[in-house]
Amino acid sequence: MFLRWCWLLVGLACACGGRETTDAGADGGSDGGSDAGLDATFDAGVDSSRMVDAGPDAPESGAMDGAVDDPAWVALPGLPLGCVVERATEPERLFTPEWVSCGEHCSYLARDPAWGWIVDSTGGGVSEGRRYMQVSLSERGRTGAPRIVSLVDVEQNRVVAAWRGPSLRAEVTCAISNLGVGEGHVAFALQMFDATREEAWVFHGPIETMKDVEEPVRKIRDEELPGYGNALQRVYASSTTAAFEVQPLGEVWIVEGGELRRRAGVRSAVPGNPQSLALFGRHVLWNEWRTDVRIAQATFDEEASVYFEVEGARVVFKSDGRDLAWVQGAWIEGEGFVGPVELWTARYERDSGLLEPRRVMENYPYSFLGVVGGGDWVISSSPDNEHRELINLETGSRRRVFAHPQAIWLRPPVWVTGDEIGQVGRWRAEGGVIFDTFFRLSTEGATPID
Repeated sequence: MFLRWCWLLVGLACACGGRETTDAGADGGSDGGSDAGLDATFDAGVDSSRMVDAGPDAPESGAMDGAVDDPAWVALPGLPLGCVVERATEPERLFTPEWVSCGEHCSYLARDPAWGWIVDSTGGGVSEGRRYMQVSLSERGRTGAPRIVSLVDVEQNRVVAAWRGPSLRAEVTCAISNLGVGEGHVAFALQMFDATREEAWVFHGPIETMKDVEEPVRKIRDEELPGYGNALQRVYASSTTAAFEVQPLGEVWIVEGGELRRRAGVRSAVPGNPQSLALFGRHVLWNEWRTDVRIAQATFDEEASVYFEVEGARVVFKSDGRDLAWVQGAWIEGEGFVGPVELWTARYERDSGLLEPRRVMENYPYSFLGVVGGGDWVISSSPDNEHRELINLETGSRRRVFAHPQAIWLRPPVWVTGDEIGQVGRWRAEGGVIFDTFFRLSTEGATPID
């Protein structure tokens, strides 16, 4: 059971992929299962290592007192299966992020003596012009410390919401998914399971008031879940909607007004495996992964359907709600892309019939996908993981942001704006200590390469 769920759990060091011991006291992030359907051709160089605990957990006691600076924890009421999960009523007391310069156009999140943490690359993002980090943390030097999931407003430089639960090695697991943010709102799933049954509670609401929320907008009972072991793996939020990628079932679930709609899946018009969702208002887009990959869509009121496709090609997209961009190329199963891979773009439109596709690059020379933001397609990795490349979607011009020699960049950026890249990584400190951190990279210092 433990391994079956390890790709879901925030802050869990598990055996899903390779691991590397780094900063003691914090577990690694949990995007190991996300986008699992993507071909090895793309993102093959993204580091899959995870942090590990300094030692085994102590026996579970049920009580979770003794936080470093108690943010006034209050238990969520009525949780099943004996789960204990608490919300912070004064989350800003957990910690205050400290940013350290790593060069003229770079800063990183300083190591905290009280907390071991990691910024989750699948949570947070940009909402209403504000940047948010999902920081998963546990108290240093405390065996069996509870796991905490927090949301940090980077503009205000403070924790705006946080929840904590018991060790994931407990007989009953209470796990919070990634925190999806959008349109000033946050959504997440609290999934609870033991050896025989499971339940999922969906929380969704304004970011600033989520710390006061006790009740979920939807309780998905054991009898409603389609077979044991399916997880609400990735979460996306808008002011009206929470959308979930459910794996390994291969469906998209949409929650509005306390009601649930199941979209995609084998009996739908788009039966391929859904990957890499995007949510704009009530409109959900995703890559439908098949031999040919196309862009699918659905809403709470509308069944899943094809949004955009190119016959005989794989179309793998990203979007920030303003620009839609995708790599496109012919594919032969078992052989990979045949001929050139191209980079295309169009302004995002709710009605795909209004799209005006335009080719940005005829020969896309990278084996990595990108993240869209600020008018750029930012390559999600590089062979040496020492730079991020920006391709301007209007002109096709290219720039590079290089890593500090002591920096290690991992996984795709959490956000890309017109002036900044938010990047998960590690810092090689003096004395050989390597710790997980987060980088804010100003694109003002990007170097033109054309």
